[in-house]
Amino acid sequence: DGADWTQIAETTFTNEVLITDIAVSPRSNEEFAVGTDRDGLFITRDGGQTFVQWTAEFDPVYPNMPTNFSTRVVEWTRGVDPDSSRVFAFLDNFGLFISRDNGVIFARSEIEVPPNLDTWYPDYPDSLMILPTINALSFDPNNLDRVAAALSYHGAYESMDGGVTWQDLYGDLVVPDPDPDVDGKWVHTGLDIVYDDVSDQTMILGVLQKGLYRTADGGATWVEVADSVQRTDRAKILRLALTRLTGSPGTIFALEDEYSLLRSADSGLTWEHFASQPVINKGYFLLADEDGSGELAMGSWGGGVYLAGTPISLTDSYTTTTSVELRSTLDLGLDITFQEGLYRPNDSFDLICQTFQGWAVWRGPSQNPEEMTLIGLYDRVNPEDCFEGYCGDVSVAIIPNCFVSKRAACFNVTSEDTIRFFDEEIYNGFTYNYSVTSFDYGNTALTSAENNTKDMLFSTRFEGDLVENGGISIYPGPGNQTPVQINLPVDVDEEGLGEIYVFPNPVRMDAGFPRDEGGTVTFRNIPEGSKVLVFTTAGDRVIDIGPEVLLGGNMDWNTCNSSGESIASGVYLFKVEIPERDDYWGRLVVIR
Repeated sequence: DGADWTQIAETTFTNEVLITDIAVSPRSNEEFAVGTDRDGLFITRDGGQTFVQWTAEFDPVYPNMPTNFSTRVVEWTRGVDPDSSRVFAFLDNFGLFISRDNGVIFARSEIEVPPNLDTWYPDYPDSLMILPTINALSFDPNNLDRVAAALSYHGAYESMDGGVTWQDLYGDLVVPDPDPDVDGKWVHTGLDIVYDDVSDQTMILGVLQKGLYRTADGGATWVEVADSVQRTDRAKILRLALTRLTGSPGTIFALEDEYSLLRSADSGLTWEHFASQPVINKGYFLLADEDGSGELAMGSWGGGVYLAGTPISLTDSYTTTTSVELRSTLDLGLDITFQEGLYRPNDSFDLICQTFQGWAVWRGPSQNPEEMTLIGLYDRVNPEDCFEGYCGDVSVAIIPNCFVSKRAACFNVTSEDTIRFFDEEIYNGFTYNYSVTSFDYGNTALTSAENNTKDMLFSTRFEGDLVENGGISIYPGPGNQTPVQINLPVDVDEEGLGEIYVFPNPVRMDAGFPRDEGGTVTFRNIPEGSKVLVFTTAGDRVIDIGPEVLLGGNMDWNTCNSSGESIASGVYLFKVEIPERDDYWGRLVVIR
């Protein structure tokens, strides 16, 4: 299944032999044929231990015998007899040869085409017919004797008798009465062709520099399809592969080299970009799993074999343009994946592999964990100390020309492999949420802090912390947000319960929780199941705070009344109703 590969027949297929195509027998994986660029066709029946080579033996009396036997296409298909199979091999400038006995004996197929249709007439003289160039063969899944060939300059031809006789499928692609002043109106180079498995009259033809064409009447008329998803510059369509998806009737894939993998689910009528796909230069071959699992494999030139929807290891994507130093690297520890909606054909990207600049520390309140504030940066490249003295001492002198906002002196690096951060803006009895992220400046390896002028890039603090959601990161990830409750010893009463109090008290704009001064207060050491009722000194009830908001003995209140309006300055009373205990009363002062 592709997990382990072993080179076979090293003395037969040396580094000087270019393999062009491989076809496996439907009878046994031990039988397969290998086409080569100059050395003809090789067939094995023992899993590659031994091979029989076919070159001039295909047709020893051929008058124009080539010097190189370049095998362009090889197909090994089922035969009418369950015990037999058929092998089709096309060799450039030599011919199409067919074996009907599992590759033991081959016979020439007399497929020929007119050399020129600029002066088209229906019955072209046999003496002027020439051997075509076959780029691909396709077989009707419902009729073993029906074969289609995609041809250079001649669109497609079809055989209804297993390759004995052929007729063209030009239909309305050819101009019956050509314009004598315009040569080549008939030229359509078929790159690949595929039969639909729903309707025997439907075929898809990929045409060089023109795109995808569909016929629903057996080739009489052709209509261009996939206009909205194909590249706008059709002249760049130089290589194309088509395949049906076994087990999914009407599903056809088209791989356009250096562009995209396209999919149709309605027998080629409409097309879309396949969602999970690597867009790779030189995508040459496309193969659908024949067991109906829906898996697709794509062969590339220089990039290996890829399964749709799987990550691509960088070491598996090296090409001949990759430097020798990188090609010798065993593992960079990085993968690339392309997600739906994030990458489309004709996009380009550069990947620069480097470590990040440093770490950032974030803090958020317990009542709203996702409203986090940056409270510290540790710059690994420029770890300058911004303070002389104790980090929590607000009276320390600031070093000139130092980035105060980094608060680097709040980090302690005296322990090996450990960096500690000190946060002096916290209060006993309260819960805080902390996250640590990596950060960078969006540039590469600058050595001084003064040069860090680009926008900062952060990893995620929590799930969904993305820019499009109002967050800080362009990279998805779970983050590492962690709640921390400050539990220093507090005074206890005769029953062993902690002292109930409210903080901050008084509430004013210049005191309280950092960046929420004058807003939220927290009732501390509230027993389980209790609720807090707030009153004016005149006895009017302001709000009831139920036990459902109680968290770790803390109960937060945003100093708004039950209608959501901020309360006015003044003195307020609060009552804590405690199950099976006397109520506790306290006082809160609000200064606006």
